[in-house]
Amino acid sequence: MENIDFQLRFKIRLLSLIAMLLVVYVHAYTFELDGYNGALTAEKNFNIFIQDFISQGLARVATPIFFILSGFLFFAGYKLQGTVVLHKYKSRVKSLLIPFICWSSFGIGLYYALQLIPFTAPFFSNRIIQNLTPEELLYTLVVDPIPYQLWFLRDLIVLALLSSALWLLIKYFKEGILLLMLVLWLAEADIILCTTEALLFFSVGCYITIKPKLVKKLTSAYNYLPPLLGWLGLLIFKTELIYLGIGPEILLMLLHKLAIVAGIIAVWVTINTIAEKTGSLSRKWVFNSVSPFFIFAFHEPLLTMLKRGLLHLLHSNQGFTSFLVYLFAPVIAILVSIVLARFLRQYLPALFYILTGNRDKAADIFNPALKHQPTPVIRKQILSS
Repeated sequence: MENIDFQLRFKIRLLSLIAMLLVVYVHAYTFELDGYNGALTAEKNFNIFIQDFISQGLARVATPIFFILSGFLFFAGYKLQGTVVLHKYKSRVKSLLIPFICWSSFGIGLYYALQLIPFTAPFFSNRIIQNLTPEELLYTLVVDPIPYQLWFLRDLIVLALLSSALWLLIKYFKEGILLLMLVLWLAEADIILCTTEALLFFSVGCYITIKPKLVKKLTSAYNYLPPLLGWLGLLIFKTELIYLGIGPEILLMLLHKLAIVAGIIAVWVTINTIAEKTGSLSRKWVFNSVSPFFIFAFHEPLLTMLKRGLLHLLHSNQGFTSFLVYLFAPVIAILVSIVLARFLRQYLPALFYILTGNRDKAADIFNPALKHQPTPVIRKQILSS
């Protein structure tokens, strides 16, 4: 498992990109969310149905996919040896802790600046930065960051610290411990240190690494249409129940989580098929033109600012106007993220690699279109990342 070949790396990169685009639409709601009942609104219409179908359906597979990939890459080549464990910790300081602190600090600074401007201050009044005590400011920085998507990195940092215990549990109890985690996830019995969603799917990634034959099965060719159509059908059924207000919330919760599991399978089989048919130009674009992590870190609070600004300018949060904002605000946020990432990557590469935890430097090295060859030190770093 220490040697992850380029084809698998490419599939992971492509899967990360697709999942990241879905993450943006998870946060694209123009309505408040009423748990598993979908958008919180008195009136149901096409706008509500589509937003629930995408943000509370299609896009909800993204975060579990990222936890699985993170667990897989963390435990690839993992051994319970001091040098290996220490190297993993050091690499996660660069790839998780430093970006987390940088982006959380950026969020605090941005909100503080916007709260000083009379025109924008009313839109960002939920947490007044200058009124925070030092303790509250520290809590905001490391526990409850303003770019709320950073909870993902926060949980990954915790899981990295618990990695040795997790590896032992999964190595010796295998499916039994995963079943227990599954029950906790279904029961929504989050533990103090991290969410059970993070714990379960990060552990699934670990489980895959200790089953070499499973990796081969997962990357084999399958017909992607049955799982894909089955997943989409399940999402339509669940969304229709929400739309009609039928069924207790526990049923909607179980359907929601069943759809996540079905979606993970469907998305992977589909991506696996697509990756086998892509040419070198497509691979070069996936590796060099888009940074999934930068989109993840930068799209909020930008997306919230775009939604509020557009709804304010259009003087509406209902009907077709709200629907257009839902569709196009994420597109604008993604395009701005891509353009800014490309600018930083070209003109301020040191800053770019710090902000992205060196992830895209690793992608450059695994790009066969590049002429240079990685040094042994860099290759060792990537394979153990």
